[in-house]
Amino acid sequence: MIDAATVTPDGVVHFFSGGLVLPYLLGGPVPGPVRPAEPISLEWPGLTFTAIDAAFTSPRGVTYFFSGSQYAKSDSRTRALIAGARPIRDHWNQGYWDKVPSGWDRDLSAACVWPESGKAYWFKGQHYLRYNLDRDRVDTDDSGGWGYPLRIADYWKLGFTEVDACFCVAPNTGYFFRGADYVRYDLRADAVLAAGTLADWKGLTFGAAPVGTFGPLGSTTTGFRPSVHGFAFPNSFTTPPALITALTVLVPAAHWLAVPGGYGLCGGMVASALDHFLAARPIPATTTVPGATDALHLTLVDRQLDSLELNAASLPSPGAPVRKFLAWMAMPDRGSGSVAEASLPEVVAIVAQVRDAALRRANPPTVGLVQVDGTGSMLDNHQVLVTGVRVTSGTEVVLEVYDPNEPRDDRIEIVATVSGREVAFARAPVPGRIRGVFRIPYAPAPPP
Repeated sequence: MIDAATVTPDGVVHFFSGGLVLPYLLGGPVPGPVRPAEPISLEWPGLTFTAIDAAFTSPRGVTYFFSGSQYAKSDSRTRALIAGARPIRDHWNQGYWDKVPSGWDRDLSAACVWPESGKAYWFKGQHYLRYNLDRDRVDTDDSGGWGYPLRIADYWKLGFTEVDACFCVAPNTGYFFRGADYVRYDLRADAVLAAGTLADWKGLTFGAAPVGTFGPLGSTTTGFRPSVHGFAFPNSFTTPPALITALTVLVPAAHWLAVPGGYGLCGGMVASALDHFLAARPIPATTTVPGATDALHLTLVDRQLDSLELNAASLPSPGAPVRKFLAWMAMPDRGSGSVAEASLPEVVAIVAQVRDAALRRANPPTVGLVQVDGTGSMLDNHQVLVTGVRVTSGTEVVLEVYDPNEPRDDRIEIVATVSGREVAFARAPVPGRIRGVFRIPYAPAPPP
């Protein structure tokens, strides 16, 4: 089933299904997919939604994505993120929510823009409303009153009463999808031009992750070697008071206070080691864990806070990685909406970032490992640096990592194996549970 669709100024239609997007060329000599379906974040960098309910591209070249009660927007030409996930209710239809029934600020079914009028249409269940983009509010009806939403079946001759996805092309043609069916519609004449099924769209398939998900077979290395560029002491500290203070705001006490003993600064060690590597500076050679008052320890604490976006510089959305850890801990292991499903696009993006890093177009990816479920402690999760990849088959990739828990060990690997839309993980040679993985933002800092 198609969840959402939108067409961008380059004439490419973007079909969304689950966590995947399929770019599709509607016109030209050979209509069809531009490339196979891929994780949404690869086509639209920075977009964190794992599924899209509705999407449309405005006449001003901004593509809007709606998921649950949130939306995000990107530049439709460059695909660059303009604004990440924000509540629909706080940024749309301000002052006019009393003009529509409750519920229209979440869980939209579809959306599109009629090019000739420049107005958007939002669909939800068996109803729709017209949205005035210039006035940024729900539109008045043809009589000038607040008549929206209206029943789809009463005003559209689509042949179905609900819409899963839609998009429009200039000047007056719309495409509407419901289940396996679609219609091509004349918006001005209010008439169906053609009707058919998804089978009529050559190559419009999603299904399981295609063989070749991770690209060509072979190895790619960033040049970072844990035995040379990693710290020589183990990741074994007592949780710093500054970190406890910051986490207290974000994490229920049971998620971390219940864990006895010392804790790690894995995020700080990964970030600091990468700082030294990118600056071509030798890493401190000490094999002894620095004490709480040592300058190196303070640097690691600061970089740990950076990695979790808990420093002042991370405002206005502090703690996003912490919240993501907690959200993913609450996900089921397998099935729809699982951590295994959410991790697949992340692994694909990690492989792509390592390849870019090898060409010095990106930093090696810092990665969060979700190791426990919602009954565990958030601090039982982990951070590593992916230093290289080996694609061993169309559905398996080996992530070579610097793991602060295993100092100076070049052997640490995480094997990711795809099955359908999910990915499973195994660690070697040191075993350990990994439920899921996601990239953690990194910004270089000058080494002290």
